[in-house]
Formats: sequence, structure tokens, C-alpha cells
Amino acid sequence: MGGSDKIFIELAKEWTKSGRAVAVFGCREAGLMCRRAGMGETFHEISTLDVEKVGLLRSYLGRSVAALREQLPIDHGILYSASDFLPDTTWAWQQKRRNPSLNGSQDST
Repeated sequence: MGGSDKIFIELAKEWTKSGRAVAVFGCREAGLMCRRAGMGETFHEISTLDVEKVGLLRSYLGRSVAALREQLPIDHGILYSASDFLPDTTWAWQQKRRNPSLNGSQDST
């Protein structure tokens, strides 16, 4: 788990403590991280491409393409991307473009 992942987990825990609903969308690896952090019930998988099975490059390309097709099932809230990797930022950018009422934030630490 990288630094931006740790920051995200701590933010999500604080948001939950303050009564905010948290929904996490990500790849299979992000789901594993969320379950280890006790946030498995908030996670929704948006890509089934497994880096270990298809390789890093194919996984990133597939996730980037999937990002252009998928739409969040929410219409308000804060959109936060804990990663500056292309598939993650592409997905966040596309969601914000489709739904301008989402507030956007990206941590690039």
C-alpha cells in the first residue's frame, strides 16, 4: 500500500465517522486494499482485469478504456482519486465530465 492509499483510507475512515456515506469504486487490487482496511462493504469493482493475469500494461489500458464506458451510479458527492495513474485519473475525469454536480479532488502525493 502506497502513501496515497494510506491517506485515502484515513480520509475515508474520518468521513465515515462524521456520518458521511462513502462508496469506493476501483479495480480488484483496490478492493483487496479496502477489505484489509475494513472497508470492504463500501467497495464496488469497476474493472475485473487482474494485473497478475493480464500484465500491468494490458490492465492499465483495459481499465482506461473501461473508464470511458462506465458511469457512477451516484449523482452527488465528492469525487476523490487517490491515484495519479492514467486509468484512475481517466476514470475520475470521465465521471466528473459526465456529472458536473460531483465535486472533484485528486491527491497526487
